[in-house]
Amino acid sequence: MKSYNFIFGLILLMAMACDPLSGMRDDLADHADLKAQRELFQSSRELAMEEYILTPADYQLSSVHTIGAQGSFTVEYPATEYLPEILTKKFYGEEMQVVVAHFNQKQPLENAKELEENSYYVLTDEDYDNLGLGYKTVSAGQEDKYLPVLLKNMYPYAVEGMSSILQYKVYQMAKPQLATWVKGTDGTWTQKGEDATFGEGTMENGNDAYVLTDQDYVSMGTEKDQPGENYYFSRFVSTEDFIPAFLASSSIANGKSEITINFKFYGTQKEMIQYQVEDGMWVAQAYYGDWDFEKGVWKGLELTAFGNYLFSENKQDYSKSTWITDPFTVVKLDVEDGNEPESAILYELVEEDYKLNGERYPNFDMRNNTEETINAKIEAILKARFFGDFEDGMIYKVKYDIYDGGAIPQTAFMQVNEI
Repeated sequence: MKSYNFIFGLILLMAMACDPLSGMRDDLADHADLKAQRELFQSSRELAMEEYILTPADYQLSSVHTIGAQGSFTVEYPATEYLPEILTKKFYGEEMQVVVAHFNQKQPLENAKELEENSYYVLTDEDYDNLGLGYKTVSAGQEDKYLPVLLKNMYPYAVEGMSSILQYKVYQMAKPQLATWVKGTDGTWTQKGEDATFGEGTMENGNDAYVLTDQDYVSMGTEKDQPGENYYFSRFVSTEDFIPAFLASSSIANGKSEITINFKFYGTQKEMIQYQVEDGMWVAQAYYGDWDFEKGVWKGLELTAFGNYLFSENKQDYSKSTWITDPFTVVKLDVEDGNEPESAILYELVEEDYKLNGERYPNFDMRNNTEETINAKIEAILKARFFGDFEDGMIYKVKYDIYDGGAIPQTAFMQVNEI
């Protein structure tokens, strides 16, 4: 009986080993599993658009507190390294989809006196009144609504390329500030210097600052005009009235004679912005920040920057799919007949390439395309096909068709450049 069982088992194993459909079944199972993972990943995210401008809330998605607090990337925390995390938490994309992301990037001034050497204009109370701003401030995000009007009145004959730097007061929502308190010989705490500075890590010991928690604000009182009412300070809720008592009763200052506090402040602050005349219009160029009150200079500037980011699917574990910084750009070369690069890699577009780029037929319809859009689509195709093989300086000889009353064969030499 045992021999029959052994023979039956052996036959079963042989049948399984010889099953020509087993590999297909495994592939189908893997495909179904990948599809389920992809659907789960996409269910908590939005499909990325071709171009996206980061909002203040987006910066809060960063695991780096400084990025969220400042609403900007910095030299220490650059977008190339830290923006992919934000995109991955918010968006999904098609395989190797490219999104152009616009974001804030703070840069240090090479010379702290750089702005002081350039003339800048400080808005007066009369300027605010003329602009209809009775509170003598500009609301955050409303600069382009009011300041170009002021510049047009100031410089009615401004010429192309002319620039001007304005210092103005802006009313901000609760934003981080840093200030240092010193303990006197009598045990009382007083603020060092008259003003706090906005942002984190901008003071010498800012990186070691104690960040007030919601519970800390609550401990200072939750009644009207007390810090715990809204979890921030303002001109009605002065740090001078609450921080010294908080430090005297809190354990965070034990054994210390000086401490820097990171707290939220709702109110007016100084900002600087540069405008330049472009096509007859005053256009914002750069926002300046990080005022050093002790030195009386602006320590840095905030620029609006952009970069390309690619969606990379992980087909072994789709939950690990992520956006990555695109390190390459692909540009069309001007190649004369007879001087074709010998190293060029030939690739002829197939029907799928055209369809993935929104074309109904296997060609680029010139009624809907320009040379610029075709080049951009070819770049996307090459990245989707060969991104893993890209090296700086590689050249592809791409053959494709355009439709301009009929199908017309075309050839383009595209070079990969590392950014």
